[in-house]
Amino acid sequence: MAADIVSKLSGLIKDPELERLDLTLLKPNFFEILGLSHMEIRHSNFLAWILDPHQSHRVGDIFLKWFLKDVFSDQKVTWINEFRVDSLNTDFVTIHREFKSIDLLLETPNFVVIIENKLWSKEHSDQLSRYKAVVEREFPEREHAFVFLTPYAEAPEQDEDRETYVLFNYESIIRILEIIMQTYGQSISDKVSAYIQDYISVVRRYVMQDDEAITIAREIYNNHREALDFIFENKPDRLLEVKQTVEDAVLKAGYVLGSLGKGYARFLTPKLDTVIPKGQDGGWRNGEGFLFEVIYRNKVMTLNCVVSPGPQSSREKMINALKTIDGAKNPKGLKWSSVHSHSHRINVNHEKYDDLGMLAKDIDEMLGKEKAFINEVESVLLKALYDKG
Repeated sequence: MAADIVSKLSGLIKDPELERLDLTLLKPNFFEILGLSHMEIRHSNFLAWILDPHQSHRVGDIFLKWFLKDVFSDQKVTWINEFRVDSLNTDFVTIHREFKSIDLLLETPNFVVIIENKLWSKEHSDQLSRYKAVVEREFPEREHAFVFLTPYAEAPEQDEDRETYVLFNYESIIRILEIIMQTYGQSISDKVSAYIQDYISVVRRYVMQDDEAITIAREIYNNHREALDFIFENKPDRLLEVKQTVEDAVLKAGYVLGSLGKGYARFLTPKLDTVIPKGQDGGWRNGEGFLFEVIYRNKVMTLNCVVSPGPQSSREKMINALKTIDGAKNPKGLKWSSVHSHSHRINVNHEKYDDLGMLAKDIDEMLGKEKAFINEVESVLLKALYDKG
């Protein structure tokens, strides 16, 4: 079995398609460089920019009019049709972002078009009906059109919204942009052209899943399924990679490690280690009644003070003692009670922490900042449990 998988892995790394995929992904893309590919708000910002005929793209109202032709050709818009778009005066068009929470609002002296952009998020709280009411209230003398923009022209959840909102998809956005590039590309500046092409690539890759890189990747997977599945099953686990670094930093600060877990480093001060109840059922592996808890699973690193399940009398003593320290919160859990929580801007997944020495340095600094607080917790718990100063 081992020899067989090694042979399959060897075939994978010798596949020239892998090199082709690598070269495709290495092409610089403005949106990917800035990490904007999956941010819905950034897509709305781009659309606001390209829809606005007064913006720096210098393509005037070309995109705007193509967009309106598509919208106004829908039977849900009864007060105008696509044939009248070319004669529209766009000198006084205004594009609003987040007007009354509406993603995009296109305002003219005669009509208003709203665009609700749902790229990865879902509808909530009857928002489409509310936005329709907002527009009718704020612009009662003007005509209205409502657009629901999604990756694949999905319909709204409510029946009344389906009757009102024109369904629009990102394929249509890309189609219009490609028409502009093919027809007017020579007159568009290199900078704007590159910006638009990058946006087209990002939408094809991340929204529509229709991109050269994805095609190559699927072909490679089909040809090397077993080798790739083996790699996926044995890919590095970042939390396990940094586990030792976090725990070493806790030990270096002079604390005693308690029950551990992936993404959690729990500890006590040496004095508390001798008095905190242990061996309790229903809690951590070692049954501690209380632990400091460093959580590093998320985008921030958090220091919590946690009282675990156990005898109610000792729980109440510890919780009441911790509440005497500034910043205490009322614990919500009946079994697990987190009375204090301090967040620090340490994201172990950030590329700067590929250098584990840098991560260790920042954790040392964090624990240094928390030293006075940890000492105060030690003092009140010692006093509460054993009346020791």
